[in-house]
Amino acid sequence: AFFSLLVGSFILTVIPLSAIPTVLIGGVLCASFFLSAAFPAINGAYADYISEAPAVEEDIEGVQDMCANMGYIVSPIIAGILAEQVGIPMTFTIFGAVGVIVGALLLAQRKKSITIHLGKL
Repeated sequence: AFFSLLVGSFILTVIPLSAIPTVLIGGVLCASFFLSAAFPAINGAYADYISEAPAVEEDIEGVQDMCANMGYIVSPIIAGILAEQVGIPMTFTIFGAVGVIVGALLLAQRKKSITIHLGKL
């Protein structure tokens, strides 16, 4: 999942290097393919965490849902502001670079399991 995020984000980062419309469309298609492949695997990671700690299932689902909804609200606003300031191609590069950084950090820090201390909740 994290590798797919990394590859898709890298493709987004290099899209503005071409001015050929067919290459741009193909690049967005490839990036979308890799980024959409990451979502089911990320949801599988949440399912693994919930199966390890069923007592905090609602908390894990709530945090995931809140973060996803905030992303749906904040990302278009940031993209619009960036598009006005630096242009649309550079906006793709910036979002791609952020995705590469996040993907690399997640790939380096991934955990197979989590430890939840119920007494501290």
